[in-house]
Amino acid sequence: MTKYTIYVPNYVDLKDIQTCPLDSRAEFVTVDPETFDLDAKRRKHSKFILFEKDHFLVYEKQNPEPFKCSYHSRNHVMYCMGYLGLTMFVSHNLVKYEQEDGCLILRHPRLLVFIFRPDAECLAAKHRSCCGDIAEFYDAVEEEDFGKFAEIARTKESCIEGYFVVNRGQEYHIVDTQNPSLRYTCSPAIKDEVLSRLGRNIITIQGLFDEDKKLLELRERSKCVPGFKLCDNQGVPLSEGAEFELEMYNEDYHGRKDNIGGGNEDDEDDEYDEYDEDVSVDYLVAMELHKDVISICAIPLEGSKFGFTVVDGITYLTSQGCYFGFGEGDHAGSLVASPEIPPKDRRIQIQYAEDGNIVLSGWDGSGAIYCDWLKASCGIIMASTKEAHMRWGKPLKLVIKI
Repeated sequence: MTKYTIYVPNYVDLKDIQTCPLDSRAEFVTVDPETFDLDAKRRKHSKFILFEKDHFLVYEKQNPEPFKCSYHSRNHVMYCMGYLGLTMFVSHNLVKYEQEDGCLILRHPRLLVFIFRPDAECLAAKHRSCCGDIAEFYDAVEEEDFGKFAEIARTKESCIEGYFVVNRGQEYHIVDTQNPSLRYTCSPAIKDEVLSRLGRNIITIQGLFDEDKKLLELRERSKCVPGFKLCDNQGVPLSEGAEFELEMYNEDYHGRKDNIGGGNEDDEDDEYDEYDEDVSVDYLVAMELHKDVISICAIPLEGSKFGFTVVDGITYLTSQGCYFGFGEGDHAGSLVASPEIPPKDRRIQIQYAEDGNIVLSGWDGSGAIYCDWLKASCGIIMASTKEAHMRWGKPLKLVIKI
């Protein structure tokens, strides 16, 4: 874990400087400017920070001159120092820093995070620590007062006005600044995506609750349906022994036309140049069986032949006398074929989407199956139980072709 040394001349009052998450990893050393030996510190440290009243200086061995930085972006600068070094980020233009009054600054509204110092997840050793944000620390559970936190948030300048975050343990509470009783709690697994969507005004805090309700309804619909019958694309029930191809129905194929056999990405009239969520592109690809693992290709090919069998009321997808289930070990999460009926924990459930296409999931709706694109024209079929996939991912839809 990167530790930061910050030298603070005695004419700088730390109360005037906004704290940030990475301060939890910093040692603040008060120095007398009359006796402070800068050259000695440069020989001692590979990198360190020197505070001034209206800016701070970053010293790194890779750069002969210090970087003059705005306090507005201090946490982000410290993150860069601890990762590849600020010199690397600036010299290779990895971050769009700008100049303001001779200082490096990253212009964006900052997120205020209230951090429970003893065990906040955002302070974990390998965490990016809410890069670019500012923080207020609290040390006792009794101090966790969302109303009081909201009052503090309303006094902060250059911060996101609509909400702030409280992190204690593995929970992130996203709190409405004007109505602190409206708060949404999420896990670290989806926190970054939730905050990104809020920051881009894609969703509101109330919208997150509505999204949860829809997800719960979807999971309820994903449970086993008694008397399930596998039908062709015309809705006619299939009989055991029937053979068919499985093709992927991709309603929003996001590849470029030149990736599937033509087109020019510089052509302004190319309708595939940019993915538009409002335009659905029906694109079918065959699923293929290769070394007992299903793979797909985004070029229409003649697909492998599949079938099904019903055992004890359960419909199993089959091919060449093998049953499909989830793999183990190196094939964990993949669809694999085996001559044995898969046990319940590796069983595939076949369902129908609202549009009538087939979707596959883990048994009783536990996890869904997606196409993991290796490149624009090639992908593999994988199962996932990750919260982010379950919430925002689009399950693979299949069409039976006789």
